[in-house]
Amino acid sequence: MSDVELTLTDVFNKIAKIKDSDENQVAELLVKFDLAAPGIVSAAGEDTHGDTAVVTISSEHMGKLYKRLPEILLVDCMHKTNRYKYQLCALMIVDQFGNGQAVQHSVIERDADWHMMEVVDQFQRVNDWERTKLIMVDKDLNEIEVLRSMFSDARILLCHLHVLK
Repeated sequence: MSDVELTLTDVFNKIAKIKDSDENQVAELLVKFDLAAPGIVSAAGEDTHGDTAVVTISSEHMGKLYKRLPEILLVDCMHKTNRYKYQLCALMIVDQFGNGQAVQHSVIERDADWHMMEVVDQFQRVNDWERTKLIMVDKDLNEIEVLRSMFSDARILLCHLHVLK
């Protein structure tokens, strides 16, 4: 045990240093990801405090999948996927074999309208999203309202597995 007495300021400084380190690592990782190959897209959205709140990534292959099969989009957000309790949100298409294939992965700070709007906005910036005619979601009402407003011509359906739960 150390003879040095910790103050509350010391604790806050340590937390800030760790947080800054995490954000720098995320930024560095996204830059490396973007430079790895052409067609790779990543983005980070900041909240009003300047903290990273939404990170999205999509590979060239994911972009090609969506271009080929844009009619149906599946949206699934999994809650509390890491120690920070962030959510993983996957946007997927249905391939020719009936399997879901990811076209964008997003890590979001929390389930709120702004976060979901940022996910969809980042998707719409790089994809011909007007061709999506049907979106299937779980029973999250926030997601549904945001998707309804941002994909105004698409039909929104609830996944029957989530409804039966």
